[in-house]
Amino acid sequence: MGEAMKLEKLAAVGEIVSSIAIVATLAYLAIQSQQTNNMLLGNSRQAALEADMLLLTNQLNNPETAARILGFEQERIQNQSFLISLMRIREFQWFQYRNGTLDAGSFESYMGPVEIWLSTAIGAPWWVDSQRQFDPEFAAFVNELLDRSEQQAR
Repeated sequence: MGEAMKLEKLAAVGEIVSSIAIVATLAYLAIQSQQTNNMLLGNSRQAALEADMLLLTNQLNNPETAARILGFEQERIQNQSFLISLMRIREFQWFQYRNGTLDAGSFESYMGPVEIWLSTAIGAPWWVDSQRQFDPEFAAFVNELLDRSEQQAR
């Protein structure tokens, strides 16, 4: 009977160790899956940004086509294309910062020009009219940044 008890205890310990190994493996796979999803999302965002930037660069260099289609002056097309480009890049950097692939110091340095460009006579009204075209959380972040900047200027 003593030998049978030892085997039962050993079997119970083996089941516990096996269960812990399964839980650890599942946790590891969940983490790997999340990291893969984040990487795919980042790659998707980068591809979308590159396509958007190509279009905006074409508008900056050839504003007459967009001006004819939209009925705007070429200068307005160029101004908007520049501002959209600036903010799309910053939005992408914001996503990278939130996902932990961009450090705080770099992110803060990239966001510095936003305050300057969006506080101008052209940039400020453009942002008010255009912010709904960006991620809502990013737009809220930019609005907080602009509010802080305005309060500091007082």
